Formats: sequence, structure tokens, C-alpha cells
Amino acid sequence: MSKRVTQVRSRGPNRKLQNTNIYERIFRATALVPVDIRNEVRSAMSLAAAEGRIRPHETESRVREFVTAHHRQFSKYVPHGGGIMQSLDQQVYDDGPTRLGDTVTHGLWD
Repeated sequence: MSKRVTQVRSRGPNRKLQNTNIYERIFRATALVPVDIRNEVRSAMSLAAAEGRIRPHETESRVREFVTAHHRQFSKYVPHGGGIMQSLDQQVYDDGPTRLGDTVTHGLWD
């Protein structure tokens, strides 16, 4: 009976060490990711690790996948060509309250 309890107790801390190990690996693997997206990529990788979609030995090889996913989610370009996206709440003219969303009549909702 005491032998079994000892085995169960010895598994607990090892599992905890494995979990911290993956977060340290994610931290090291994302060290060269640009500063402006580094935290978002780390968060996405940590979530994937918590869900079991990424294993500790895969962190270095899958950083690029998460960076690509971040760029797809937060693109600054219009999806079908047409330049840089602009906020519909931005002011169109300096001397009036007109917003860009007030001037759009077609194209976005067609």
C-alpha cells in the first residue's frame, strides 16, 4: 500500500515539471519573434499546449505556424486587394465630424 502511494506522489511533481518545461520552451522558441506580436504568439502557443495540440518537443518547429496564424487573423491589408485597411470610425475631414463609415455606400457589404 505504501509503495503505491509513493508512486502516485512521485508522478505528481514530474507532471508539473513537464508543464513548466513546455512554457519555458515556448518562451525560448519565441525569443526571435518580432516584439509587437511576440506576446500574442506566446499566448496562442500556450493555449495550444494547454489543449494538448502542441507537444514540448514541437515548440521550436511550430513557431512559424503560429506567427502565420497571427498575421492571418490581424492582417492590415484588405483581403481582396485594395491597399491598407482603415478604420470606419476614423475622421474623413479635419474640419467636420464625418466618419469614413458614413461615406461608404458599396463594396464592403455587397
